[in-house]
Amino acid sequence: MSWNTKVKCVKEYNSGAGATLNNEYEVKKGIITYDNGKQQEHECESIKELNRWNTAKFEELKKRGRPKKI
Repeated sequence: MSWNTKVKCVKEYNSGAGATLNNEYEVKKGIITYDNGKQQEHECESIKELNRWNTAKFEELKKRGRPKKI
């Protein structure tokens, strides 16, 4: 598993312990770490999977800068 990204909470659940609205979270190797320091039990490969396994909902933050040339 190598999905690494940053996400923003767009629907919170259990604020302060789970995910808080408008907070940014880092996903490392497919696992998100919540406000209380606990990690998600399921490894995810996409934002769709992350939202399926969580009551809170997230959107992936786009990386800044120019797109890579092909």
